[in-house]
Amino acid sequence: MTKREFLEALNDELLPLSEDERSAAIKYYSDYIDDAGEENLAAVLEELGSPSQVAASIKADAEIGRNVPPQPKQAPQQAAPQPKRNGMSAWGLVLLIVLSPVWIPLLAAVGGIILGLFGTFIGMLVAGVVMVLVAIAMIIIGIITMLETPMVGLLLIGVSMLIAGIGVLMVLVSVFLCATVIPAMVRGVVRIFRRPASQSGTA
Repeated sequence: MTKREFLEALNDELLPLSEDERSAAIKYYSDYIDDAGEENLAAVLEELGSPSQVAASIKADAEIGRNVPPQPKQAPQQAAPQPKRNGMSAWGLVLLIVLSPVWIPLLAAVGGIILGLFGTFIGMLVAGVVMVLVAIAMIIIGIITMLETPMVGLLLIGVSMLIAGIGVLMVLVSVFLCATVIPAMVRGVVRIFRRPASQSGTA
C-alpha cells in the first residue's frame, strides 16, 4: 500500500467526522509518514495498522472529546465596595457653626501671631542687609581715612567688620527662622483644626 492509498482509505473511513476533523487527521498522518521517510514507508504503515483501525482510534478520541462537558467559566470576583467616608457629618458642621464665636477669633489670633513673627523675621533680614551695606561703606571710609590718620582708619575698619559680622548673622538667623519656624507653626495650626473635623466626620 502506498502513502496515497493509505490516506484515501483513511479519509473514507473518517467520513462520519466533520471536515475539519478529517483534514486535521489526514494532515497529521501525512506528516508522520513523510517524517519517517520513503524508505521506511512499509514499516510505518505496518506500525500504524490498517486505515480502519486508525480511523476507529480517531473516532473514539473524537467521541470522548465531544462527551466532555465544557467547564463553566468562573465569573471574575469583584472587590467588595469600600464604604465612602464623608469629610464631615452634619453634626460636625453644626458643632463648628455653634462654636464659631470661639474658634474664629482664636484662628485670627494665631494667624496674627504667625504674621507678626514673619514680619519680625523679615525685619531682621532687612536690618542685617542694611548693616552689611553700612559696614562696607565704613570700610571704604576707613581705608580713605588711613591715608591721613591711620589709627582712626583702623578703628573704623575694625568696627565695620564687627557690624558686618552681626549683619550676616542676623541674615542667616532670619532666613533659618522663616524657613523652619513659620512652616512648622502653620502645619501645627492646620493639624489642630483638622482633627476635630475628621473625628466628627468618622463618628
